[in-house]
Amino acid sequence: MPPKSSCLCSEHLLLKAICPEDADQVMDILFHPDVGQTYMLPDFSEREKTRTLFERIMHLSLQNDRFVYGIYFQGILIGWINETEVSWPVVEVGYVIHPSFQNHGYATEALKCAIGELFRMGCTCVRAGYFSENPASGRVMEKSGMHRTGKTEEITYREKVHVCILCEIHKDACFCS
Repeated sequence: MPPKSSCLCSEHLLLKAICPEDADQVMDILFHPDVGQTYMLPDFSEREKTRTLFERIMHLSLQNDRFVYGIYFQGILIGWINETEVSWPVVEVGYVIHPSFQNHGYATEALKCAIGELFRMGCTCVRAGYFSENPASGRVMEKSGMHRTGKTEEITYREKVHVCILCEIHKDACFCS
């Protein structure tokens, strides 16, 4: 994967590497019970056990060849967006926003920004998926220019089978090309 920009700016957000000072915010997100319902995470029994995953996310966000950005609103980390699968020039992404900051358009704004950066880097297709019981994430993808592919996957997560609806956007159809 070509190198990413060190930071990305949108109207309300800054996307950049996650810092050690963001540990509490990341761990709050990782341990939040609502987040684990739709963002695939280990089932943490104690908040402190999220520290190892925080350190991994932070380390990946600092690497120039990995697509991982913290999402900041007014200087506060409210989530992140990351590659989940890379088969260059196709990249699949996932994202999470702390529930306190949901329903303000921040996920859509961050996803649009990430799509633009991936296309700038030479990616030709950005993909993402959402559990059918999380239609809000599907709306984020649609507002970001993605379209359903017509494909679904069944994923067993936390002892439950979820239908994952797949979406994508191609560079030639993008609002930002």
